Amino acid sequence: MKINVKYLTKVQKVLGKKKEEFEIQEETNIRTFIEKYLLKEHTELKDLFFSNGSFNEEILIFLNDNQENIDGSAKLGEGDNLTFMVAISGG
Repeated sequence: MKINVKYLTKVQKVLGKKKEEFEIQEETNIRTFIEKYLLKEHTELKDLFFSNGSFNEEILIFLNDNQENIDGSAKLGEGDNLTFMVAISGG
């Protein structure tokens, strides 16, 4: 199944791209997608997404425009859109 992935803010800057498509073989959740597909393809994101074995809470995840968390129960399906970005702060 195809999953469309969009990168914003610092994630886009690290990868040097705005979006890409992943072909995954089985139904999966967000954490498994990140660990098995995204970080395997883009090892340069590992330090941004994880620190001392814990997920970086500044990484925001959206599944089809709904904010999710890494340990949520949402399953990815054909044609889903995942967006990853780092929270923006300041004033």
